Amino acid sequence: MKKLSLLLLLIVLYLAASPQSNIPAPDNKAKRFFFCMNYSYLDSDLKLLSMTKHSVWDGMDYGITELDQDQIDTLNSFISYKEKLHDLNLTAGMVLLKTPGSPWNIDCQLVLGLVKRANFIVNTAINTTEQEINSENFSPTFGIGLNFSYLLDEKWKLKLYTQTLYSSGTTDEIQDNIFPEVPTMDESRESKFKESYSRIDLLAAFNINNFSVSAGPGFYFLYNMHKYEIARTNPENGKIYEDTIETSMKNKTFINGNINLGWKFSNHILLNAGAGISNDITVTAGLVYFL
Repeated sequence: MKKLSLLLLLIVLYLAASPQSNIPAPDNKAKRFFFCMNYSYLDSDLKLLSMTKHSVWDGMDYGITELDQDQIDTLNSFISYKEKLHDLNLTAGMVLLKTPGSPWNIDCQLVLGLVKRANFIVNTAINTTEQEINSENFSPTFGIGLNFSYLLDEKWKLKLYTQTLYSSGTTDEIQDNIFPEVPTMDESRESKFKESYSRIDLLAAFNINNFSVSAGPGFYFLYNMHKYEIARTNPENGKIYEDTIETSMKNKTFINGNINLGWKFSNHILLNAGAGISNDITVTAGLVYFL
């Protein structure tokens, strides 16, 4: 669990904006479309699922070495895999169902944005960072969402939010103590990743005047595939030595607690804020404009 001081900081941030997956649909039937500019942050602990290494040295293929489950369990027992994501995106939404007299409201969303990623491998036995990979630039991200709400009375409603995001990218900003540099060789390194993030939030919402408060459990799944390529060249004879390490990971924790605050300070503009707290932390902020 993260430190209490960080939790208190997040509570303050609630007053700033809104999670992209928790964008309320407009109350007025005529406003069927809305847009939202979002920033989101994710700090997640991951678990290694698989790892392979393929080596081709001086034209000789040494094949693929794959870790078995016992070896993976051993690594997970003292190696911490951490991921931090900064995401800036634009959401376009449309109300699919909202009719007079019906308690139901359904909307869908399309998400397009840019993500910046940092990945860390930490040896907890000796408390050292063995590898750090940072995105040089923002990578594209896109996704979809489908949200449901059911009005219980004038002040209370139930909400179900679903969303899936996908991103991929490449970087050579790598600090590596696992596969260190060979001083006598020229080398290049490149890291490629593909990542998906899905979540479902079930919330109870209370509304009074232009303010709303929602809280409830969230269920999420983060899956990461990583390809790390190292090419070393001997400047004396031109011989090339290539290693490719591929890993897959998922988040350790799958459930968090969510709280969201919203303030609709005009007929067209909504300011919301929220966070999800568990062993992982998510914080998002956004400004919604209803057409």
